[in-house]
Amino acid sequence: MTTAILIVLLGFSQAAPDVAAALLAEGEHCFQQGNYKEAADLFSRAHAEQGVCNPALFFNLGNAWQHEGSSGRAILYYEAALMLDPGFAPARQNLALALEKSRRNLPLPDRRMLESPVLRYMPLKPLHGLYLTHALFLVAFVFALLLYWKSHRRYLVLAVVCVLAALLLFGWTLAANQASRSLPQLAVACSEEVPVYFSTRESDTPRFVLYEGDRVFVDRTEGEWLRVCVQGGEKGWAKKDLIGVVESVFH
Repeated sequence: MTTAILIVLLGFSQAAPDVAAALLAEGEHCFQQGNYKEAADLFSRAHAEQGVCNPALFFNLGNAWQHEGSSGRAILYYEAALMLDPGFAPARQNLALALEKSRRNLPLPDRRMLESPVLRYMPLKPLHGLYLTHALFLVAFVFALLLYWKSHRRYLVLAVVCVLAALLLFGWTLAANQASRSLPQLAVACSEEVPVYFSTRESDTPRFVLYEGDRVFVDRTEGEWLRVCVQGGEKGWAKKDLIGVVESVFH
């Protein structure tokens, strides 16, 4: 596995760049000395306290957790690095190796199949759909003016068709915009075993079990519970503290 620590000199907070640099340097030193847990803690502090947020930092965190024996957290941070920079080859290489070493390397679900059908079949982005809606209303207005000047039935028909098309597209655009705000989020099981239940009651019999490093998508949150979706379309509820959502790493 590629284990080199990258020097993270980008993304320091303007308030205290020296503090961030010191945390990163100390974290690298701890890593080289084999103190991987302490290195991970220092890198995490650089992010949480000093605002350092770049692919190299998350790559470093992934390396530290992988050496510490926490493949789930390692995969989580490699995915975070790739979310910021999909072309970051070292993170992609280490992610592949970490997945190979995970307990079962569960295939990642097809995110498109989890999206709302309204969004999946929307040919335009919501903003472009809104532009086209305005254009259709404008065309309908032009036909209405032509109908006023020349009383031809075809102008009335065309104006009505444009208005109906604009209303239909506007409704579709609103629905797609709402659906885009609740897209499934990539997540990773960060505990050795994560029971997944039919409901948000731990007294239920688990529906299935995730193992550390399994990648899933999260499409709903209710209190301390996340609804996870796995390969094959199965869904269930897991405790939030056992699952790491990749996008939450940046906050």
